[in-house]
Amino acid sequence: MSRTAPADPMRVGTVVDAPRLPPELDDLRIRAESGDHVAGCRLGARLVYCGSVVEATSERVIQFHRDIEERASQAGDLEKANRAAESLLRSVELARHCQGLPERPDLLGYHYLRQAALGGNADAIILHASGSSLGTSMRHGWDFLRDGRFDQWRSEAPAMLQKQIEKGDPAAVLALVKAYNDSTMLAWILPPDPDRAYALDRLAEMLIDPPGHAPSLDMRSLPTRAQFAGARETAREWHATYFGGRKYASGPQLQRLVPPARDWRDEGPASDTCTGAESWP
Repeated sequence: MSRTAPADPMRVGTVVDAPRLPPELDDLRIRAESGDHVAGCRLGARLVYCGSVVEATSERVIQFHRDIEERASQAGDLEKANRAAESLLRSVELARHCQGLPERPDLLGYHYLRQAALGGNADAIILHASGSSLGTSMRHGWDFLRDGRFDQWRSEAPAMLQKQIEKGDPAAVLALVKAYNDSTMLAWILPPDPDRAYALDRLAEMLIDPPGHAPSLDMRSLPTRAQFAGARETAREWHATYFGGRKYASGPQLQRLVPPARDWRDEGPASDTCTGAESWP
């Protein structure tokens, strides 16, 4: 990767003041800066992803896998050699996917995902509000706690998701259920609210058909009968008011409903990330 100085995610606002990107991404950036929030979401997702896997693409790691494969082959340990070869292939593919980017692609990624989220792109809202836009890596650790991104995100994320629920976006419901399970960064900033968590859990079950395919709440302590009845009634009201009683089929579409569930380190940015919907159709 080039050694361009890191961009300040709070200041990048035009095509001119951002580092150079490969042609395909530069085209996305130009479109994003012209108000194309689908392009901004796709660009942001790619940059955040590449920032999170930077260690796996280093020449040191690639050489490490090569050495293991060679030693295992010489020792006749074909299983170990094959595993090393798979890891080597993955690192080389990641390096190809993320080559030519600035020193801190995660900072630019945060900017463009947030920009697309503020512009109303539903996928960008879920990715940003769930905390995926902050990104983490072994090299840069938890820098976002010190550079302003965390405070900015914390002030925006809960309201973004609530607004998406009110617009009838089931992805926001599933993102919050996962957060109440402490399985996303969003869990850090949500105040304990068992009644709301139970209601969202019930709502998720009502939204996904057949039942049992939505992420469910990890019940560390079971709700009382009164709490359960109240949660079910609240969920029914939300289901009718915000979703018109609609259900959503499980299957490939369900994966688009929950982008934070993807492990980008293993799979890379999925092809259906950032479809362009302003809300769920």
